[in-house]
Amino acid sequence: MLGQVHNASKSNLKSEWEKWLKGVDFHKQYNHFILIECVGIDKQIGEDFCIKVENRLRIQLITTIEEDPKLVEYSHIGSYWVKEKCRPKENLLGKKLKNTDKVFCKYWSVGLRLPHGKKDFDKAEINLLEERFKKFGERIMEGIKNKIKIEEDSVGLNLFYEKGREDNDRE
Repeated sequence: MLGQVHNASKSNLKSEWEKWLKGVDFHKQYNHFILIECVGIDKQIGEDFCIKVENRLRIQLITTIEEDPKLVEYSHIGSYWVKEKCRPKENLLGKKLKNTDKVFCKYWSVGLRLPHGKKDFDKAEINLLEERFKKFGERIMEGIKNKIKIEEDSVGLNLFYEKGREDNDRE
């Protein structure tokens, strides 16, 4: 009898751990997102560059996207994914890639929580957010260039704002 209780608690504990590890769907937690696209002209250059970008993401989100005036209460880096052949839409830093045959891309999805229960950005705030995107990219590139030599036409960084579905539009 005691063995059954012991085993039952273990299976229940395992079930609870599995639920916790699986987590909540990140895209159901937020209504506003930034999609960060990191690109390199090939897999090796892309992976090397994107690791350096990833190391700077959190600090730049805090010091650039979350700065005053407060458009965003906080940002949360969620999932990431990689595409070994992709076509970047544009390059935030105004540079064209010298070769687009084997472009490597890594993407991060960043959830945004707006301050004071605010539901949406107005047009002026969207413009300010886009200015911050440019500043974000410049700061990351500057930090990387201070440490290593990079060819700016071999890498790129793009940020895109995406609005998610409202709570009442969700499942």
